[in-house]
Amino acid sequence: MNKCTVLLDNNNENFSHAKASHGLSLFLEIDELRILFDTGPNSDFIDNAILLKKNLNTVDSVVLSHAHYDHSCGYRSFADDYRCRELICSDKFFFDKVALIDGMYFYKGINFDDKFLNCHAIHTELVEKTLKLSSNVFVHSNIKNTEEFEPLPDKYFILKDGKYEKDEFLDESVLVVDNEDGLTLIVGCSHPGIVSIVKEVEALHNKKVKVIIGGLHLAKANENRIKKTVEALETLGVEEVFLGHCTGYKVVEYMRKTESKIKSHYFSTGAIISF
Repeated sequence: MNKCTVLLDNNNENFSHAKASHGLSLFLEIDELRILFDTGPNSDFIDNAILLKKNLNTVDSVVLSHAHYDHSCGYRSFADDYRCRELICSDKFFFDKVALIDGMYFYKGINFDDKFLNCHAIHTELVEKTLKLSSNVFVHSNIKNTEEFEPLPDKYFILKDGKYEKDEFLDESVLVVDNEDGLTLIVGCSHPGIVSIVKEVEALHNKKVKVIIGGLHLAKANENRIKKTVEALETLGVEEVFLGHCTGYKVVEYMRKTESKIKSHYFSTGAIISF
């Protein structure tokens, strides 16, 4: 059985002596692979890993889902202190990320660059579409937003060639575990839209996504969008979800209130998920 340990989430309600920060970090044990998926905004995930007895020196690869601070800024501390020298991210990862708030642009991106990676002898694998990590583990990137009810967030931009362009989140990478009976999809924030992501992943693998783990970026979504999202995921064949970080509580509450066919859970720091 594969295992996902939540090293960091926005809350620590079930693990009060651990640290909580606005962000996400997951330690994945998939067959013989050890993958660190996202690193949160700081080194809190490292302190929590020690409490949870997860040895970060066993990590084979680091996968960063996208270039927002709350998922990637902890990477500096990891690279400074641990042996893993393989970083996996999208080929669109290294653009400056900003958010437009009250008419002003604020930097929301990463805190490292090529110079840092070179100094630490990091091998960076840039994913254009699909990277195969093992016979049944894949990273996919450059996923397009295709669903009208999943509009891209208006406030996010990238700074490119001195100009602000709307962020289409093509840098968003997801991890897929291809099990015999279906796919497990691991996501960071799902900015392109979780339904858009699931549809593309299912088309790439010609197999149903049965389990989703991660953030859905629906904390501020209205009930109509949540309703359409849940109905679409049911139709697509999703059977169970483990949600946290940017998802918000309303999605799980809606699934339970409507007795959705999807079994739903809301995780927090310290959770251990078997899949």
